Parts: sequence; structure tokens; C-alpha cells
Amino acid sequence: MEIAKKLGISSPINPPQISSTIISDALRGVDTIELSNLVRADVRVISLRTGEQHSGKRVSEVQFPENTECIGLYRENDFILARENPRLEKDDELLIITRSEHIDRIYEKNSGSII
Repeated sequence: MEIAKKLGISSPINPPQISSTIISDALRGVDTIELSNLVRADVRVISLRTGEQHSGKRVSEVQFPENTECIGLYRENDFILARENPRLEKDDELLIITRSEHIDRIYEKNSGSII
């Protein structure tokens, strides 16, 4: 996983880790729902990294296209919900939900990061 991150792969898929998490949740009686079962039609979940110029700004100050919302952000090993309106730091990974029609525009404008 560390090598993948160093190569710039922000969301590597690790089947053993995913499987162990599902098994652990099942043994504890936690009913997890796979994201793939929730996302339907033209809804997509993407992630974007913040740039230096957004350091100190609140999530609510970031301009997203219509029908697009920030769910939360990953900062190192922590997840912070967007409703907490945290101040952004460089390289925070925002988890965004949007419609598929906006994805190209978001990535063209942001080149994979919010700039």
C-alpha cells in the first residue's frame, strides 16, 4: 500500500484488507453496506486532493458544480465529515459525490486536485 501511494495511486485496492474488514465487521455483528450497492444510476463518488492555496479555508468555502457535494475528507489516517466544516490542509483528500456528467468537468478544471 505504501509503494502504491508513493507512485501516486491515491486509492489502491487491497483485496486482503477489504476481505479482512468485512469478516471482522461480520464477526462483531456490524452490518456494513458496500458502496457499490448504494451508488446507482449516474451517481459517482470521486476524490480530489486539495492544493496549498486552500489551506485554512473551510470545506463550505469550496465551490463545487451543481448536484455535487463533499461528504468528508481524509487527512492522513483520519476521516472528517464535511458537516463539521473543517479547515482544509494541503493534500487533504476530499470525498465527493456527484453526477457522472460533472466528472470530466471537475477533473479537467482541477487536474485531479482542487486548484
